[in-house]
Amino acid sequence: MVWREKRWQYVAVVADDAIVAGAVANLGYMGFGFAYVYDRLAGRGRREDAITPLGLGAVVADRPDVGVSRLSLPNVLVRHDPGAGRLEIRGGGFWADVALEPAAPFDAGWDVPGGGPHRTRKRMGGHAVGRVSLDGVERPLEGQVLFDWSRGQPARETAWRWAAGAGRCGNRQIAWNLRTGFDDPAQVENVLWLDGVPRPLGQAVIEPGSRWHMAGGGLELTFEQDGEKVEDLDYGVVASRYSQPWGRFRGVWEGEPVEAYGVVEDHWARW
Repeated sequence: MVWREKRWQYVAVVADDAIVAGAVANLGYMGFGFAYVYDRLAGRGRREDAITPLGLGAVVADRPDVGVSRLSLPNVLVRHDPGAGRLEIRGGGFWADVALEPAAPFDAGWDVPGGGPHRTRKRMGGHAVGRVSLDGVERPLEGQVLFDWSRGQPARETAWRWAAGAGRCGNRQIAWNLRTGFDDPAQVENVLWLDGVPRPLGQAVIEPGSRWHMAGGGLELTFEQDGEKVEDLDYGVVASRYSQPWGRFRGVWEGEPVEAYGVVEDHWARW
């Protein structure tokens, strides 16, 4: 049944001076998404959010590497073209246009109890370069990529926590994807990239708080937020409680110091 399938895609660029991000989701009976630019040096940013009935204007490609995913509504544009390696976002008072070279892909999948098959592709790290504008001030942007494409049939009620970041570990590029919950006891999508090459991490722990703590494999991190997207929707048969802060990671990978930037998430949905 088409309305049982859920699709979403999140793409961000994390840099020393900024983060830009865009997301689009299509649940069949509704679509939603957001875009934002945050200036890390000035400590301010702008964001646009959108919800659309029947998923109108919210398109997530059938495959992560073929086809354009986009959120195209009067107040916000998110457009990701993996073939061209390009991310565009636009909203009130901000825009970004970035060429993407994400790290090597990591694919995972599992069968959700009470739902159906779920498939995902993560690509964290790599390289991105382009331009970003906030409140009329335009400047160059160069950083690393956070990419998440997911498609599947989750259970009627689903909860998960997520952490994704990219930065440096000594003189090496490091990035990761950690996720708990989602009716996946094996946590098959937990993975670390070193210099763009993925390696599975196994099970992880993610603990929210004023300072988040997370660990998986040889990776141990704390997280402090700079900003946050919060959602609390309840339409009866459909509901979502969602928090996605962005900010700074610090910790160690196998004893070596790590400094990075990215996002964490705590999400419960009835869908």
